[in-house]
Amino acid sequence: MNFIIVSIIISGLSYTLAKMYKLLLYKYKRVDYKIFPWVIVLLSTFIPLIQFNFLPFKNAELLIEPIGKNLNPLPVPIRKIDTKDLAVSISNINYNFQELVNSFWFIGIFIYFLYYLMLISKLIKIVNNSKLSLNYSCKYDYNIYISQETTTPFTCWIGKHAIFIPAKLHKKLDSREIDAIIKHEITHIRRKDIFKNYLFIINKIVFWFNPFAHFISKNVVNDLETACDMEVIKSSSKAERKIYGMTLLKISLINSKKEHFILNFGSPTKFLKKRIAFISRNDYISVSNKVRILFISSTLLILITIKPLMAYENISNSSYSDVDLKSLNYKNVNLQKYFSGYEGSIVVYNIKRDKFYIYNQNIALERTSPDSTYKLISSIFHLNNKTISINQNKLLWNGTKTPFKVWNRNQNLDTALRYSVNWYFETLDNYTDKKDLSHFLSELNYGNSNIEASLNRPYWLESNLKISPLEQTMILKRFYINDSLFKTKYTDLVKNSLYTSKNNYKLWGKTGTAIINKHEIKGWYVGGFEQNQEPYVFATLIKKNDEANGEKAKKISEKIIKTNHFY
Repeated sequence: MNFIIVSIIISGLSYTLAKMYKLLLYKYKRVDYKIFPWVIVLLSTFIPLIQFNFLPFKNAELLIEPIGKNLNPLPVPIRKIDTKDLAVSISNINYNFQELVNSFWFIGIFIYFLYYLMLISKLIKIVNNSKLSLNYSCKYDYNIYISQETTTPFTCWIGKHAIFIPAKLHKKLDSREIDAIIKHEITHIRRKDIFKNYLFIINKIVFWFNPFAHFISKNVVNDLETACDMEVIKSSSKAERKIYGMTLLKISLINSKKEHFILNFGSPTKFLKKRIAFISRNDYISVSNKVRILFISSTLLILITIKPLMAYENISNSSYSDVDLKSLNYKNVNLQKYFSGYEGSIVVYNIKRDKFYIYNQNIALERTSPDSTYKLISSIFHLNNKTISINQNKLLWNGTKTPFKVWNRNQNLDTALRYSVNWYFETLDNYTDKKDLSHFLSELNYGNSNIEASLNRPYWLESNLKISPLEQTMILKRFYINDSLFKTKYTDLVKNSLYTSKNNYKLWGKTGTAIINKHEIKGWYVGGFEQNQEPYVFATLIKKNDEANGEKAKKISEKIIKTNHFY
């Protein structure tokens, strides 16, 4: 679900709860003009940002395929210890739409920012053209101005606090009524209401598209004004209270224009009448803290409960459980220097010592699309399932042109793995019972095991199937030790196709790269090696806005393996 829609729905729900809270209090003659209900609504507008992708190419669900650097023709015979990871860059409608929405959002923020800069400029002009009242300023120890350019009293802060009295009102009201106005504005200053108001204005600028951001800003101003009324009349005599109410009434009769983003004594006429009605009564009781806590708890519980239902990213993009991690024998290692410029992780498992070595635990547990690394497991499944066999695994090319000559020919399992031929593995899946595949992945604990395809793309290409680097390594462990799901003759066949070096560490592995609109945003390299006669398996994942591919992940892995010993 789109971020904008989620933001509106969640903030709309919290706004409704806040209004219900206010109405219930009013019904039972209770009052609560603290702004905490509106703070909760404000915070709710940020909830969708927890999932929102600020960076245009990060973790987006798009039609992507792995990439390779060299497009050499397919050698014959293919026994060369080399692999290539080839792919096409796909432009995705959903991705472009999300980019458009993001751009529209930020343009709106910029326009609103300029609008408020213009208002600030206007306010500065009012300040410069106003006359400082030495009489009132000395009496109240605040800068109090008489202005010809405003029609309603207000308080603002631009480097320092200032109170403004319209010249028109200054002539019509007597000194006691002016004093009532000034006391009200000073109360705003002491309560720091101006800064509270600015906070909600910033929220309104950021979430300009959300009508509830505007609603809460209006409600906050009304509550801040009424809270000031309460504080002023609390310490006033009956006569002073009457003067205060009459002052509000007089201001309501003046056709005042709206002052933007400031707290003003002369609120809109409709709200002024409510304030006057409130002042004239004394049978309202302030709400207790227990009621406030009950409201906060109930609202947070509802929002926490409903948030998963509002998820606009695929819910399967989760993480491997921290609880499950604690059951493993593992050690966190610092390999940051190898990942310079990338966000990434590597998980290495020493099979002999039964120990995991993890760099960047957060990413190691984060599930994401396996991309072409899945072809390693796909090969094992189809061999187990008898879709193909060791001696009969050739598929005929159907003539559909691809960007790579090496793909546009008949393929066998060896060439399909070496050159990461997408159509080969997609064809095998078409000859397979979906239930059998789902059962195999579930039994293997392959990430979320979700093989539902989406948006006409294979389930393993940035779609619903997701797996973490740690889980990749755990599966490779089973692959290496040949447990019940991995027969030695099949794993040897796959490994022989994926060897990249036969030196002192005998490295084999499968790369995978995600490309979105010609941007390489993610690279995998998973496999195994031997070091000092001890077998290891590993999974490396790197991410970046561009130039993050399987070849880079492979080079990082090789450097780590050559220069580190995982004992």
